[in-house]
Amino acid sequence: MYKQGILPAACVAAFLFALAYIYYRKRVKASARASQNGYGIFRALVENNQGIIALLDENLRIIFRSASAEKITGYSNEEFPRLPEEQIHPEDVPHVRAAFAEARIHPGMTVHMNHRLRRKDGSYIWLEGTVRNMLQDPKIRGFIVNLLDITDRRKTEEQLIKTNRLYLFVSRINQAIVQATDDHALLSETCRIAVDIGGFRMAWIGLLDGERSSLIPVTFAGEGAEYLSGISIIPMEGPPESMGPGGRALREGYYFMCNDIEAAPDMEPWREAAMEHNYQSSIGLPIKRSGTVVGLFSLYADKKNFFDTEEIDLLIAIAADISFAIDGFAKDALRKRTEEELIISTLNYQTLTESSPVGIFRTDASGWTTYVNPRWCQITGIRKEDALGNGWQGAVHPDDRAVLFREWEQATVQERASVAEYRFVNPDGKVTWILGQAVPERGIDREILGWVGTATDITRLKTAEMLLEKSEDNYRRAETLGRMGHWELDLQNNYLSWSDEIYRIFDLRKEEFGNRFQDFLEWVHPEDRETFEYLQAKALSGRAPLNFTHRIITPKGTLKYVHEIGELRTGENGDILYLTGTVQDITEQVKSRDQVVNERNLSDSVINSLPGVFYLYNKEGRFRRWNLNFEKVTGYNSEEMRRLHPLDFFDTDEKELLRQKIGSVFDTGEDAVQANFLTKSGVKIPYFFTGKAITYEDEPCLLGVGIDFSDKVRAEEQLRELAAHLQSIREQERVDIARDIHDDLGQQLTAVKISMFRLTKHIQGNEALENGIRSIIDMVSQGIESIRRISTELRPGILDDLGLVEAMKWQIEEFEKRFSIPIASAFFVAPVPLNPEVSINTFRIFQETLTNIARHAEASQVDVRFTINHEWILLEVRDNGKGLPSNGVKTKRTLGLLGMRERARMIGGRLDIDSRPGYGTTVLVEVPLSKNITL
Repeated sequence: MYKQGILPAACVAAFLFALAYIYYRKRVKASARASQNGYGIFRALVENNQGIIALLDENLRIIFRSASAEKITGYSNEEFPRLPEEQIHPEDVPHVRAAFAEARIHPGMTVHMNHRLRRKDGSYIWLEGTVRNMLQDPKIRGFIVNLLDITDRRKTEEQLIKTNRLYLFVSRINQAIVQATDDHALLSETCRIAVDIGGFRMAWIGLLDGERSSLIPVTFAGEGAEYLSGISIIPMEGPPESMGPGGRALREGYYFMCNDIEAAPDMEPWREAAMEHNYQSSIGLPIKRSGTVVGLFSLYADKKNFFDTEEIDLLIAIAADISFAIDGFAKDALRKRTEEELIISTLNYQTLTESSPVGIFRTDASGWTTYVNPRWCQITGIRKEDALGNGWQGAVHPDDRAVLFREWEQATVQERASVAEYRFVNPDGKVTWILGQAVPERGIDREILGWVGTATDITRLKTAEMLLEKSEDNYRRAETLGRMGHWELDLQNNYLSWSDEIYRIFDLRKEEFGNRFQDFLEWVHPEDRETFEYLQAKALSGRAPLNFTHRIITPKGTLKYVHEIGELRTGENGDILYLTGTVQDITEQVKSRDQVVNERNLSDSVINSLPGVFYLYNKEGRFRRWNLNFEKVTGYNSEEMRRLHPLDFFDTDEKELLRQKIGSVFDTGEDAVQANFLTKSGVKIPYFFTGKAITYEDEPCLLGVGIDFSDKVRAEEQLRELAAHLQSIREQERVDIARDIHDDLGQQLTAVKISMFRLTKHIQGNEALENGIRSIIDMVSQGIESIRRISTELRPGILDDLGLVEAMKWQIEEFEKRFSIPIASAFFVAPVPLNPEVSINTFRIFQETLTNIARHAEASQVDVRFTINHEWILLEVRDNGKGLPSNGVKTKRTLGLLGMRERARMIGGRLDIDSRPGYGTTVLVEVPLSKNITL
């Protein structure tokens, strides 16, 4: 489309020029007066036009040029003898040539031109207009050119476009700042927007390293990644003249630009690389955080003098916005870090106070208790809820209250630390000496927020004498807690003294005990008295210390178990004077032990009742428990079992598998495996073993059972033999049926066909009857062909006559003819004689595979690869059909797939099917030839 108002004006001017010129030519030979008038009209039209009007001959020499051309271009007519290509901007010369070429091809058609022209003063102006070929007009015989100076309008348009671009650039940057969640995302998006929206050729951002010695680029966008790799790290040291705009911007903290990289001396180190990527102008703007330069925003443009005042002001504003956003990110990060540190500090403080070995308390500014830790409660014996507020004051010893409260009140009034020693009386009456210390807890403005203090138990220091006096009482308490009492037998006087705890153990009052050894024996269980007396005599002889567990029967009839320990004490001259010792009530321990034994006996009964083998061993492979069936199956006794490792029950070829499975149990928690159990006699029994990791007696162990499935294996073998026999019968039936169909039914149909042919000779002239007979002949022919095909499919004779490979090739041909699905086949066959059973089963698998493809795959191409070497038969059939779901192959239980797999197993091979929806299906058959070669 021509720009509005330009082409119509140019066309009108050209039309007027043509009319005037024609009029002038017609009137030249008239009268002199008329000629002069026509020329005047022409001059008036042309000279008063604001554009350039020119007439060029066919060689583009200027015949006529309006006077306004000199004003517009600065060149006189004498300086413009022809079309001035050398003054046209190099980028626009091809367009001008194309315009004249188009005008030359289409005489009379107005062709639009738009180009730049260099004025005499060296500046460029924009000209827009038309050229029209009037060479065939005998009255003109030239090109009429009409051009207008649109330089001002172009500048206005470019400035408007630039302004819109800049404000859109700023808008998108502000959006990115609002949406960004971190520095890197914002910087990356800024570079992308600078290139995509801002129109810059390349933009990159670098950040100073931790030592502020180097600038490392972190993101970029636009053309010239290799240019950036050349300045991957910018050192901050060096003279200013060795730095470009970016380096100077970093050092000075102010923007620096270069509007002519090609000519700027300080751009010498980067000029060649910049020119390769058409970088004509560049600017570097510092990025700041809290007023400190932390990075650089560098932009490159593909025009010289690209950065004017408006552009620079907006870029400075963008850099300031980015700096502001980075400040915000830093403040957010600092706030989050501070919050996290506060949480951690609070948790640490709570952990410290909760686990502190000293009591800790807190109060508010008025001295009201707001917190006490567990140790404080433990020291004072006061519950937390009872201690808060002023509740703790009631537990202070009455003699210490006045002094303590006065000190505390003075400390709160004077806002100073408080130190005091006082006693707490626990609810049970126990007195605890406390060293209490508290210091003010102040806020930011040094105001008192409360007090934090400690309560240290100094009872030992303050009541050493009292503890000595009460040591006996504490000892008795210890005996009670440990259910242990001490005794002493005075051998000289036969006097037996007991501590109070022994009386409690024996359920006796002191007055009920006669303090003689014989009195003690009355409470010993009758079955244990003789042994006790023997051990006591042995101890008195000095042969062994007394150490014996026995039973007692208390006056209440309670049976208890006690453990006695005793030793001799001698006098200064070595005479034996005393037998002293302790007695401890171990009734509960004995009951617990008996319960454990009973439970173990019960578990042993359960384990031994299992039909399979049970085992429990640790990571080192040491058996901890096993059932009797394990010994029965393997033939090893319990002593031998303790010396054996779990892998000793498997043959060499399965040890590695079992080692991996055992490791898997300890790594993942459980696993299972099928393997042959090796007995002591060397017999291998098929077993299915399970394993589960447990902790037994504080060590990791493997617990499992093994199930004998040898009956299942034998059943599978019998089933496989039966299936093989069935397949053999089926193949023989196919041979018989094929022979009967071919020999009997085929011959009968052939005889019918021959008879029908003979019949046609006797009914000539009866066209209807002849047509009917021919139709019958055709149907009989089709029946004969079907019989041949069915007979061949039942048992292709080529398989017996020419072998497996030829039979497969024949099957491929039949498949292609019948279903029109091409098969690409490749056969790599060594001269190896095959067992007939292998040949027929391989062929049947191949035949069934092609049948499945024809019925279900919806394939358009099939690839067959068949290999026979001296070790393997390999058959691979691949189609490009619709495939099966990922679990379809495993779950599909059709007779076809089951039969194919069973045939493969019958000849000692395996069949794998790989299929995915949309990617076709691959059937792979592998048969070892070690047992399938016919000699």
